[in-house]
Amino acid sequence: MSALTEEKRVSTKTSAADLVTETDHFVENLIISVLKEKFPSHRFIAEESTAAGSKCVLTDSPTWIIDPVDGTCNFVHSKVSQCYLIAVLDA
Repeated sequence: MSALTEEKRVSTKTSAADLVTETDHFVENLIISVLKEKFPSHRFIAEESTAAGSKCVLTDSPTWIIDPVDGTCNFVHSKVSQCYLIAVLDA
């Protein structure tokens, strides 16, 4: 929550409306590291990693799908309308 009111370093991904912040990266890394401790054999598909070039590959292994800050535009403008999206796909 403190990041909501702090100054943000913002960059773009695919267009001027597709924003990413340091908080997006921090939250994504935090979520993955916590889940990896608990589920070391699981796989991960995460928005910022995929945008940076990581392959998006589905296998039969349980896979976590993560959007670390859904509503980055709202977050950048210090509006509280954002959330974390985390799902697990287990075939």
